[in-house]
Amino acid sequence: MPFIVSRRLMTAACAFALALPTAAVFGQAAATAPAAPQKVSYELPQTNNVDALAEYLTTLLTFQPATEEIATEYIQQGPAAMARAAQQILDLEKDRDSDNYILAQKYLLALDVMAIGKATPEERDGLLKLVIENLQHPKMDADDLDIAVAFAEGLEQSGQARAAAGAYEQLGNVLVGHKDAMIKELGQLMIGSARRLNAVGSPVRVSGTTLEGRALDWGQYRGKVVLIDFWATWCGPCRAEMPNIQKLYEAYNRRGFEVVSISMDDDRAALDEYLKSNPMPWTTLFEGNGKTNPTASYYGISELPSTMLVDEKGNVVSLDARGENLGKLLQQMLGAP
Repeated sequence: MPFIVSRRLMTAACAFALALPTAAVFGQAAATAPAAPQKVSYELPQTNNVDALAEYLTTLLTFQPATEEIATEYIQQGPAAMARAAQQILDLEKDRDSDNYILAQKYLLALDVMAIGKATPEERDGLLKLVIENLQHPKMDADDLDIAVAFAEGLEQSGQARAAAGAYEQLGNVLVGHKDAMIKELGQLMIGSARRLNAVGSPVRVSGTTLEGRALDWGQYRGKVVLIDFWATWCGPCRAEMPNIQKLYEAYNRRGFEVVSISMDDDRAALDEYLKSNPMPWTTLFEGNGKTNPTASYYGISELPSTMLVDEKGNVVSLDARGENLGKLLQQMLGAP
């Protein structure tokens, strides 16, 4: 499963947790939701009827604001209203396996997960336990996958690499035992992400197919400093970084700096068209036929752009070799240009 699946899951999780309109909210709940109203109330219904509260929560989750003014009000008041409804459902519902309980629990869990970067270690461990329990539940669905991805990626994006690696590994190990092939593959991707976050200081593993259809000879890069750049033609930040890489390549190539570009494109024609206008003087890897580059799979590349800087001994020295930082790292390793 290409990294695009992970990106879709993360987007869905963010939309769900922020209570923004989404096409599918907890499968069955959204499928049975009434026709979307033009306006909704943010006052919690005065009832202890769990079904009525769940219907109210579902109505808010699937609400589609018709105007900018209504959308602003929805964003400002909707999440808190849904949190109140969800909490009351949990307080009243005795059956923890009921659809109503699961709906409410997932919403509150998603809210907590989207703030994972600010959680204490104890809160983080408690949330991880809940995320894993949901993945192991018989009623596990796509929303549980979204929340799991959001949990691990949230830790990574907040700079908590060690905690993120542990989360990726634990969640991945749960998913690889699933009978569904795509869920298994997502599990492998997450285990790969843990491997990537733990890669600094370790020998890198690189393989793939060049544009000419030959297997990469990684041995020819021995003794060189190498930037491994994961990118795609549709990735704006990737394209924006290319001039910086080109400039540094010209400045440091004679000192032993090389680049291996790994294209995550699906469309070879789009890649060829881009390279025609933006030729790259280094090796580009592209698998084609819908395949994912084995290096990207091995290191769980789940978003672009991503980079790995490798030293002369073949060990990873940085996972943040972009922009000014790439220039600083090359100067430290190879001297002034």
